[in-house]
Amino acid sequence: MTTLTTASFDALTRRTSTPCVSIIVPIDRRHPDDRRAHLELKRLVAVARDQLKALKTSSIDELLAPTEAMLGRTAIAEHSGGLALYLSPGYAAEFAIDQPVDALATVGDRFTVGPLLSSVADGPTCYVLTVGSENVSLSRVELTRWTACEVPDLPTSVEQALWFERSERMSSSHAGAPVGASGMSIISHGSGAQDEDRKERLTRFFHKVDDAVMHYLHDDFETPLVVAGTAPRVALYQGVTRHHRVIGASVGSPEELSTRELHERVQEAIQPVIAEQDDVLFDRLATRLGTGLASTDLAELADAAAQGRVSDLLVASTTPQWVLADSPAEPLDDWRPGATDVVNLIISEAWQHGARMRRVGPDRLPAGTPLAALYRY
Repeated sequence: MTTLTTASFDALTRRTSTPCVSIIVPIDRRHPDDRRAHLELKRLVAVARDQLKALKTSSIDELLAPTEAMLGRTAIAEHSGGLALYLSPGYAAEFAIDQPVDALATVGDRFTVGPLLSSVADGPTCYVLTVGSENVSLSRVELTRWTACEVPDLPTSVEQALWFERSERMSSSHAGAPVGASGMSIISHGSGAQDEDRKERLTRFFHKVDDAVMHYLHDDFETPLVVAGTAPRVALYQGVTRHHRVIGASVGSPEELSTRELHERVQEAIQPVIAEQDDVLFDRLATRLGTGLASTDLAELADAAAQGRVSDLLVASTTPQWVLADSPAEPLDDWRPGATDVVNLIISEAWQHGARMRRVGPDRLPAGTPLAALYRY
């Protein structure tokens, strides 16, 4: 299975050999080896075969041959919300989809790329700093995509950052502290003093972490920084950092969470960030609708996307809307030979012309509207 990147998504939108077969299979994350996914794939292959026959395509068996290998696998796709299979003469690729999807099979002169959009679309962005007891790391999060940041000089633990203090204490204890039978120095402190010492050391450690993080961010105080860890560590870091927009995410000890659990808990914490950044975009849309600088009309959007006028495309739904070239404003009930999915056409053209793509909730656009766009001019 190929890892989806912006480059591979771009290649899909520009594929020219036809016919282009797109098959989208929903996968139950909890039961990836469930036979229902295999049955659904079989059904979708049959739908694609019927469409190819309607188009009088030659070498149909050869074109659909990669599906046989997929059906022979125990699990069609593990740890994903779905699988996308793309076939055209001399080309075959499959991609995992990170979000739940609806079953779909289409044949046309373009691949249906909308179901992949959540993996490459632009979206609300923040940085997530995970402050575990044994590991500290920084990631950039855009929508649901996490990208690890390589931060120079980022200390990952107190022991690594403050090793010299341990050496100094050991030297001091060897010089003056009484020695027990085991040969270890005996230093007596009350529990309160020990707690205060640990807090002071952690504070000094977090100062070093913050120095490295802020240097990496080039003092970017606008992009929110989410600090994830246990409540005491999160609170302490919030009191140390120079960042102006810090969001605390008390997710528990990161070392005790799987990657998926950590991501899910952090996603809950950043919902206010997503809502805030979305509100700015929708305010711009509301202001521009009716001025010629924005639209939700699909026929108009198709022309604007092809002309490179779309600066931001808001996608609430990627469900196909089939139209014929000579009547683009009249949607068909279903696919037929010669029909074009106008939603997919707009997404592909807008992407190719450098538009920013944003997946949005269906309740954020006028009822029944799958797409909206802001124009460059």
